[in-house]
Amino acid sequence: MLTDGFCLHGGVCFGSDENKPCNCRYNQGGKNCEVLNVVRCDDDGDVYCQNDGVCNSANTACTCAFGFMGLTCGEVNYAQINSRGGGGSDGIAVNVAAAVAVPFALVLLCLCGFTGYVVRKERQGKPLFVKALEMETHVEMAAPGRA
Repeated sequence: MLTDGFCLHGGVCFGSDENKPCNCRYNQGGKNCEVLNVVRCDDDGDVYCQNDGVCNSANTACTCAFGFMGLTCGEVNYAQINSRGGGGSDGIAVNVAAAVAVPFALVLLCLCGFTGYVVRKERQGKPLFVKALEMETHVEMAAPGRA
């Protein structure tokens, strides 16, 4: 643990307050300015967020990004990471891919089946799209006077 009054990363000694001995730069936080790359929620730097966390509307706490937790989002949330299978939008991408691929596969399967049916009819000599010729029917009429 750092001693009171010892400020890191260009922080300036603030005074005799044990809880806040340093005045940190805009992107630093912690008692002795030991935490870098933070988002400060207030001018004093008492409330800050790490790891892409954002300040709430009252600037009193952080809303943490996926995979982080704690007051300043400085702790890794392993339960959240494991529940999503590694995080990110991989699950969404798989669902979208399935929603596109399944109907496409069904249309392709129907098209192949219909093509097979047409080829089979053609090979049997029964064209599918040719109009059948009308056969003329001849009716023999008896000649007049014959019985």
